[in-house]
Amino acid sequence: MNIIAGSVSNKRNENIYNTAFAVSKTGELLYQKDKIHLVPMLDEHHYLTGGDEVPEVFEINGIKASQIICYDLRFPEITRYPASQGAKIVFYVAQWTTKNIDHWKALLKARAIENGVYVIACNSVGNVNHKDHVGNTYAGHSMVIDPNGNIIEEGGDQEETITAEIHIQKVTE
Repeated sequence: MNIIAGSVSNKRNENIYNTAFAVSKTGELLYQKDKIHLVPMLDEHHYLTGGDEVPEVFEINGIKASQIICYDLRFPEITRYPASQGAKIVFYVAQWTTKNIDHWKALLKARAIENGVYVIACNSVGNVNHKDHVGNTYAGHSMVIDPNGNIIEEGGDQEETITAEIHIQKVTE
């Protein structure tokens, strides 16, 4: 099984980054990417360093893909670059809250439509453990969206696994 995961605190050169990664079924690290835009409302700049490289494309099972972290979803150019490099799937790993669930859904659909790619997005569920957001919860609603913006599969607000069949040839239509 291939693993598309994220994100983890990753200390390098005295800085801490929010890093997502992809691992092949043989255990090979296929990709690792630091979150670029830090969330101002969470004061992430006090404890994280933003990445400075655009998302690259990697291959998983012979299909070009890329991976983007959480708040970077709000910046269309972050998804545009890997799509322009041939990515057919863009994976998002995130911790969006119930206060922003409508944004989560709208932005994911927009990124799929704008770039003509499949979007596969995983969002946390459960209580937020941050002093400025006590009482808020992670929204869940992980989903798979086709290049036309149609939601193929969507999870709810509880922990679960969703599966979906995608037709990669739709990306080139």
